[in-house]
Amino acid sequence: AEAAGDAAAASVAAGVAAAATTPKDATTVALESQVGKMIDVRLTDVQDKKIVVSERALVQDVGARALKVGARCAGTVVSLSDFGAFVELSEADLQAPRLEGLVHISEMSWNRISHPRDVVRVGEAVEVKVLEVIQGEGRPPRITFSLKQLQADPLLETLDTIMPVAIEPSVDEDELLDTPLPGLLDICANLLTEEGIDAVIPGRQAIEQRVVSQDLELWLTNVVVADGFNLLARAGRQVQEIHVVTGLDRDAIKRAIKRATSALK
Repeated sequence: AEAAGDAAAASVAAGVAAAATTPKDATTVALESQVGKMIDVRLTDVQDKKIVVSERALVQDVGARALKVGARCAGTVVSLSDFGAFVELSEADLQAPRLEGLVHISEMSWNRISHPRDVVRVGEAVEVKVLEVIQGEGRPPRITFSLKQLQADPLLETLDTIMPVAIEPSVDEDELLDTPLPGLLDICANLLTEEGIDAVIPGRQAIEQRVVSQDLELWLTNVVVADGFNLLARAGRQVQEIHVVTGLDRDAIKRAIKRATSALK
């Protein structure tokens, strides 16, 4: 019996020793560093003699009041979900230090993505634009950020934004500029047969520094034009502006372009 008791005691002692040498996780270390300090918190719940307080809730509320829509902020990706990435603003942020908000998947990239991990990783430093700050009555504030709105919208591109610096063309580039984009003239002719389109005017041509698409692509830009819409036609490194004079709205011109390009297939 004594031997068994000694063995049990040794086992307990070994367990304590093992526990004492187990490395502490970051959360435990952070909490222990706060022992003895005075911190500001928000009372979130009272049950009999038990109260629940939250420093995070206070940080969110105070930060949400100070944060301005449209502000540009630095932060860190703290978690990912299927619908977006949660970003915590830097502790050095002057408006809302440590405030956490969501970058919805639709605000992560101008390109279509299947999951936030296609764009960012947990722990990655990012810059975000504040889209919305909603104060909730008795609920945590809702903060939404955007990554893509700090990047150039590809549908606002023109020849001036694609090639902002004049480059001396090579002989090959001169030849490309004299070569019509494959199928573009046929598409322009098809567009002219669409009801509501008054004119289709091919504009300036240029050579891009990289291949965007081997096949001809038409991009309907978001550039505001008084009498219609501007398109960018791209194939290989060639790019050309197309001006469409029309009273059609954006959805109608999209349908017209789809019919005009489908007719070539």
